[in-house]
Amino acid sequence: MKSSKTKPGSMTKDRFLAAFRVCGSIRHAAKAAGVDRGIHYTLMQSDPDYPAEFAAAKEEARDFLIQEARRRAVAGDNKAGIL
Repeated sequence: MKSSKTKPGSMTKDRFLAAFRVCGSIRHAAKAAGVDRGIHYTLMQSDPDYPAEFAAAKEEARDFLIQEARRRAVAGDNKAGIL
């Protein structure tokens, strides 16, 4: 039996998507949200709204990462880092 923290639910989905918007990585977002990364794949198949919500989060993550890269370029920050 899976633990309750890995069951798909609105709060789990919201935490995962919020984390994904910042990092753009399924693995890192799952870790930040405290869920198994398989939750993303479960939600893709079981929640009819999730694919569109994930696509929107993916666009936001892309925009955030581009903005951060530009900020670092302008600031002259050439250190590699993980967001």
